[in-house]
Amino acid sequence: MALGAVAVTVADDVAGEWALVREWGRRGSPGTVRLSSYQRRNEAETAEQRTIKRRLQHGYRDAVGEGAVARPSLGSPLNG
Repeated sequence: MALGAVAVTVADDVAGEWALVREWGRRGSPGTVRLSSYQRRNEAETAEQRTIKRRLQHGYRDAVGEGAVARPSLGSPLNG
Protein backbone atom coordinates (compact mmCIF):
# COMPACT_ATOMS: atom_id res chain seq x y z
CA MET A 1 0.00 0.00 0.00
CA ALA A 2 1.37 3.43 -0.93
CA LEU A 3 2.21 6.11 1.59
CA GLY A 4 -0.55 8.69 2.01
CA ALA A 5 0.45 12.25 2.82
CA VAL A 6 -1.20 15.45 3.98
CA ALA A 7 0.21 18.97 3.70
CA VAL A 8 -1.42 21.85 5.58
CA THR A 9 -0.36 25.48 5.04
CA VAL A 10 -1.66 29.01 5.55
CA ALA A 11 -1.25 31.54 2.74
CA ASP A 12 -2.57 35.00 1.91
CA ASP A 13 -4.76 35.19 -1.17
CA VAL A 14 -5.35 37.88 -3.82
CA ALA A 15 -8.55 39.06 -2.09
CA GLY A 16 -6.64 40.08 1.05
CA GLU A 17 -7.93 37.13 3.04
CA TRP A 18 -6.10 34.13 4.46
CA ALA A 19 -6.45 30.63 3.07
CA LEU A 20 -5.93 27.31 4.77
CA VAL A 21 -4.64 24.96 2.06
CA ARG A 22 -5.03 21.23 2.70
CA GLU A 23 -3.53 18.76 0.22
CA TRP A 24 -3.65 14.99 0.46
CA GLY A 25 -3.38 11.85 -1.62
CA ARG A 26 -1.51 8.67 -2.29
CA ARG A 27 1.76 8.40 -4.13
CA GLY A 28 1.10 8.01 -7.85
CA SER A 29 -2.36 9.60 -7.76
CA PRO A 30 -3.33 13.19 -8.57
CA GLY A 31 -4.36 14.03 -4.99
CA THR A 32 -6.89 16.50 -3.64
CA VAL A 33 -6.61 20.18 -2.64
CA ARG A 34 -9.10 22.04 -0.43
CA LEU A 35 -9.06 25.76 0.40
CA SER A 36 -10.85 27.41 3.31
CA SER A 37 -10.86 31.22 3.51
CA TYR A 38 -10.55 33.27 6.69
CA GLN A 39 -10.62 37.03 7.20
CA ARG A 40 -7.92 36.93 9.89
CA ARG A 41 -4.59 35.17 9.83
CA ASN A 42 -4.95 33.92 13.41
CA GLU A 43 -8.23 32.19 12.49
CA ALA A 44 -6.49 30.40 9.60
CA GLU A 45 -3.56 29.43 11.83
CA THR A 46 -5.93 28.08 14.49
CA ALA A 47 -7.67 25.97 11.85
CA GLU A 48 -4.26 24.80 10.59
CA GLN A 49 -3.18 23.65 14.06
CA ARG A 50 -6.55 21.95 14.64
CA THR A 51 -6.19 20.07 11.33
CA ILE A 52 -2.63 18.97 12.10
CA LYS A 53 -3.62 17.84 15.61
CA ARG A 54 -6.55 15.84 14.23
CA ARG A 55 -4.35 14.13 11.62
CA LEU A 56 -1.72 13.23 14.23
CA GLN A 57 -4.45 11.76 16.45
CA HIS A 58 -5.57 9.57 13.53
CA GLY A 59 -2.20 7.91 13.01
CA TYR A 60 -0.44 10.36 10.73
CA ARG A 61 3.16 11.25 11.59
CA ASP A 62 5.07 14.51 11.34
CA ALA A 63 6.93 13.99 8.06
CA VAL A 64 8.60 17.26 7.21
CA GLY A 65 8.08 19.51 10.20
CA GLU A 66 5.44 22.06 11.01
CA GLY A 67 2.59 22.00 8.52
CA ALA A 68 3.08 18.55 7.04
CA VAL A 69 2.13 15.11 8.25
CA ALA A 70 2.32 11.71 6.58
CA ARG A 71 0.50 8.49 7.30
CA PRO A 72 2.63 5.36 7.00
CA SER A 73 1.22 2.36 5.20
CA LEU A 74 0.70 -0.85 7.16
CA GLY A 75 3.90 -2.38 5.77
CA SER A 76 5.99 0.75 6.26
CA PRO A 77 9.05 0.72 8.54
CA LEU A 78 7.72 4.04 9.91
CA ASN A 79 4.79 2.17 11.40
CA GLY A 80 6.82 0.89 14.35
